[in-house]
Amino acid sequence: MKVKPDNKDKIILDYLMSNSRLTTKYLSKVVKIPQTSVVYRIKQLEKNNIIHSYSLLLNLNIFNFNKYIYFFKVNKDIKSHFEILLRKNKNLMSLYRLIYSNNYLGIGVFKKNKEKNLFENQLKKLNIEYENKKINFINIFSFEMFNSRVNIKNESFKEKNIRLDKIDLSIIKALSINSRKSLLTVSQDINISYDTCFYRFKRLKKANYFSMFTTFLDPIRFPYDT
Repeated sequence: MKVKPDNKDKIILDYLMSNSRLTTKYLSKVVKIPQTSVVYRIKQLEKNNIIHSYSLLLNLNIFNFNKYIYFFKVNKDIKSHFEILLRKNKNLMSLYRLIYSNNYLGIGVFKKNKEKNLFENQLKKLNIEYENKKINFINIFSFEMFNSRVNIKNESFKEKNIRLDKIDLSIIKALSINSRKSLLTVSQDINISYDTCFYRFKRLKKANYFSMFTTFLDPIRFPYDT
């Protein structure tokens, strides 16, 4: 039996989609319920797979990658296969269904032309029609699934290139897998002190390496984006 989120769950979900690192204390004030209730609700949303994952979206404009916007035209009989295939593709950052049921928009990011060619060869094998255009900048915006009128004060940081080392990359990788993980847990997982982890995280954040900490819902039940 599929559990449906109630109104309080929906508010929590919309806020976590905007920022997955919001504390349960903060959310309790927003939803106006005890902090223990927020903890319980989040655990239930995870258990029932309404919350699919928590992830970190990097600011790819800092990196010297080739960025393309794609428009896909997909035959109805392979639509499901197309979505599954592209969700698994590491080069596709986003996939959106457009107003026309078999049309999609996607954003591809490639380190080398070889990656782009491999991606496009996959599309050709599926007989998927597409057009692409190179872009210089990617803007990532938060949005609401349940129209909860999310009101979060966004911090603004100036982009700054940092020479990333193994510690920085380990922190980024850990938060990409679970962006809601506490910095204490991250520090224990990658075997560094909490103070080092805290300092490196703040440094990356102030240099604008993080576009967004977000929450992905079950893509089958809530087909909005991947």
